[in-house]
This record gives sequence, structure tokens and C-alpha cells, in this order.
Amino acid sequence: MSAEPALPRPDILAAVQAAYGLELTDIRFLSDGTAHAYRLEGRSGRCFLKLLPNTPYGRETAERLQTEGVLLSALRQLGLPRVPQLMPTLAGSVFLCQML
Repeated sequence: MSAEPALPRPDILAAVQAAYGLELTDIRFLSDGTAHAYRLEGRSGRCFLKLLPNTPYGRETAERLQTEGVLLSALRQLGLPRVPQLMPTLAGSVFLCQML
């Protein structure tokens, strides 16, 4: 994916901040990869955001990410600190499902 989706960056940032309770001030589109992705940074640190479309591809990828989340959690429990982890929303969901 090289083209950024037609979503205002401030809207994406606000939705993530509200859902996760993070203090974020910077959003940068990452043009490499198979899905729309952003690097977010601020007082809460930095994180990676992947936006998936509501299409068969997006739903399949979301299912795969849920499975990968279990594997990533197991690897972190084994003591591998540099393994990424899925961050739950304030409501406890693994994914933020919101139309912007």
C-alpha cells in the first residue's frame, strides 16, 4: 500500500486517543506493507496502528491478527521483550472498530 487513505489524520489520532486513553501528538503514514499503517507518538510513547478495510481481505487479516496476538503474548511470557503486543482499548476490545 503506497497511497494513504482519504481519512483526516487528526480524526484518526482523536479516535485512537479516545479509545485507548493515550496521549499522542504525532501521526505518520507508513507507505510500506500490505495494509494502511501509521506510527503514532506522544507522551504515552509510540505505537503502530494498522487500518483494515471492511472487506473480505480486511476481515481475514483481522482474524489472522487475533491469532497472531495469542502467539505474540506467549512469546512475551517466555521473556522476549522486543516482541510487539496487541493493546486492548479502554473497553477491553483488542481492536478499535470505528468508522471515521
